[in-house]
Amino acid sequence: MAFPRHDLLTAVERSPRLVAEHDRAGWVALYTPDAVIEDPVGSRPHRGLAEIDRFYATFIAPRDITFHVRRDVVVDETVVRDVDLEVGMTAGVTMRIPAVLRYDLAGVDGELKITRLQAFWELPGMVATFLRRGPRAVPAGGALTVGLLRNQGLGGAAGFLAGLRGRVPPADATSRGSSRTPAQATKWRCGAGWAGAHASPSARTARSAGPNSCAPSATSAATS
Repeated sequence: MAFPRHDLLTAVERSPRLVAEHDRAGWVALYTPDAVIEDPVGSRPHRGLAEIDRFYATFIAPRDITFHVRRDVVVDETVVRDVDLEVGMTAGVTMRIPAVLRYDLAGVDGELKITRLQAFWELPGMVATFLRRGPRAVPAGGALTVGLLRNQGLGGAAGFLAGLRGRVPPADATSRGSSRTPAQATKWRCGAGWAGAHASPSARTARSAGPNSCAPSATSAATS
């Protein structure tokens, strides 16, 4: 069953709203029982609702997160968002993280739910920016470490740190495993190549939102 573009975007927009409301149960319920989150891509995936719930507890619950949406692209049952994530870690420490988010959706009992979320952002760059905050970053860093170990365990913490290798969206479907420089990624994402690279040949006309520009627009508190 093909879903209208508006319905797909509405389903994805529930995530920012529920994060703004700090609605943990509602946010987790956006996903199918066998859903997978890769955030960032390159770290260990979170599979199933129990792991997704722990993902929320670790990375979302302690923070205030705002989406600044540059562009949405819809292809088949996939929504790709070009965003800047504004993440309030603690008082006085706020990070701004450029990201490309891919949401794969499916109809479940007449309702659209997320089957996979892939978040492409550069963990090494975020860590470097964080460390430049100096002493102000110490409480936030300590809280993140405690949350990682409490909710994810040693294996989960190591799995998250695997994202330090860094991944950005591939140039096309044949280079799906390749990495690109941040400048290349920025140039490419503005052209919405990510959706086209993963669309079926018949769908590469891409039902895209807005012009081929990267002018940002703000959306109230959101996350992946």
